Amino acid sequence: MGDPLVSDPDEVARLGRERAPEHWSLYERLLARLQANDAALLSSMDETLAGVIAQIDCTTCGRCCVHMGPVVSEGEAGRLAAALQIGLDELRQRHLQPMWPGAEASEQIWLLPDPCPLHDGRLCTVYGDRPQVCRDFPQAVGADPAERLTIWVEMARICPITFNTVERLLSTGA
Repeated sequence: MGDPLVSDPDEVARLGRERAPEHWSLYERLLARLQANDAALLSSMDETLAGVIAQIDCTTCGRCCVHMGPVVSEGEAGRLAAALQIGLDELRQRHLQPMWPGAEASEQIWLLPDPCPLHDGRLCTVYGDRPQVCRDFPQAVGADPAERLTIWVEMARICPITFNTVERLLSTGA
């Protein structure tokens, strides 16, 4: 399936920054087809992503955990607290940050900061209980097609899976 994949996170970071103009050009070229839900393009995107995911073990990288600060829902916070064997208040105090400091507790949205305090440098210490957004990355499950490609292009300098997916889409002329 094409050229060998780039799996070294440092090389992905370098190449992702270097290739960003071409990646954004691909996005601009495909935008109208994405907005029209072009079935052939969507299928090509899914097949390309699946092929790359089959060849790269994301648990050997962890860059997303260093560079992203995802929202943690109330249910996810409870699951994380249970996995860490601490209370919800302690989880918020030790591991989460408020999106809106000073807001009423009932109105607050909680984030895992970046770098994620639940990551040990290479692996998630609560992998089985991680938030849904972490489970869905880099597939961008639920996002509309244009948003999915936006996420892939933005993350191509961070994630070996998204970098190689975008590179493969470029090379096939998607």
